[in-house]
Amino acid sequence: MDDATTATPGSSRSSSSGGGGGVSKLFENGKRPNLLFIITDQERAQQHWPTSFEETHLPNLCRLKRHGITFQQHYTNTCCCSPSRATLLTSLFPQSTGVKRTGSPEPPVALPAGLPNLATILRKECNYQHVEWHGKWHVGKSPDSYGFDGWQPPDAGNYLTINETLGGGDPNNDGRFLHEACQFLKRRAKATTVHKTEDVNDDDPFCLVVSFVNPHDV
Repeated sequence: MDDATTATPGSSRSSSSGGGGGVSKLFENGKRPNLLFIITDQERAQQHWPTSFEETHLPNLCRLKRHGITFQQHYTNTCCCSPSRATLLTSLFPQSTGVKRTGSPEPPVALPAGLPNLATILRKECNYQHVEWHGKWHVGKSPDSYGFDGWQPPDAGNYLTINETLGGGDPNNDGRFLHEACQFLKRRAKATTVHKTEDVNDDDPFCLVVSFVNPHDV
């Protein structure tokens, strides 16, 4: 799985860096790369720190940026969580998705399942058979209603009051999400080894979305 592409979009941040050509270059000439999206919640771009701050204090973030794609001039569509996530999934403004407000534990209006989204487009247009979502959701219903496999409840990071899912360390929601994602990658790695000449790699790509809660709850 050394051809996996990493992107790290968040509710107000997308960051990683890669070669020229942007996202469309990844799919040129019929290519279907493995896709890994890492989402963090309320992680903003570093604006008021010395240029060396990230290199000194955030080495793993820098590593992601070196091996992924960076959007240098991007803006979140809204400051609210659920509307922003709905746009991230569909590329549509809140007026089009209908998700205009955030709610606990779900927005007042759920993202319509009939709208094309990341999962349905990859499955229908690119024939991706393995599209999984692990972690915070918060756009209504559950990811399996929108074409994603693998999601395990409960949702997290969708409350502002104390409850069983709110917490930066206890409960360890992000640890749970990381474990689920790693288990998926291990299964894919095993399948690649066992069936390397059959239906894996370029002929059987995956898309994995790992949606972390923090720093939202910290």
